[in-house]
Amino acid sequence: MVAAFAMTRPLVFEFDYATTRLRAVDAQRMLVSHKRKAQLLVQLKSSLTQKVLAPLPPHFAMGTEEIEPEQWLYDRLGEGQVLLLLDERQETLYGLVFLFSAAMESGGIVVQIGYLIGEDFWGQGLASEMLAGLVRQCAELKEIRQLAGGVEVGNVASARVLIKSGFSLDRSQTTLDTEYYTLRI
Repeated sequence: MVAAFAMTRPLVFEFDYATTRLRAVDAQRMLVSHKRKAQLLVQLKSSLTQKVLAPLPPHFAMGTEEIEPEQWLYDRLGEGQVLLLLDERQETLYGLVFLFSAAMESGGIVVQIGYLIGEDFWGQGLASEMLAGLVRQCAELKEIRQLAGGVEVGNVASARVLIKSGFSLDRSQTTLDTEYYTLRI
């Protein structure tokens, strides 16, 4: 799980891509259908375990209260763009991708990313596959110059996913708690 940077401006791009096993779809579009929304929220609730949320920024945590996935998801949508990671038939929710943007000095856009994968799907290469698809889609968008993501220190699996996808450690952004990685596109 990669933690997102501090909240920034919402993106104005349509992110919708497919990989071999995944379909990344804008959450707002999928939530229009009441039947589909109900199905997704049931799956989301089972995915939002403390173990999944622990490496994410503190405001993503649910505390000890009962998790209300609808409010949690709408809170995330208020902060940036959210993609649902679904199977190719769009029936199984594997996880979420969080996207934020900030202007770069060179006039390009930095897309700040975060993601979570449901615990049942860990160790299957889905995070690497998701990131490869996201990098490909961002490369097609000329305005995007860089991807960036933060990883909680000690979260070796997420750091490995970023490095494997071509990201480099940005020591100038790294803190005691979080290592930041970037990828120029």
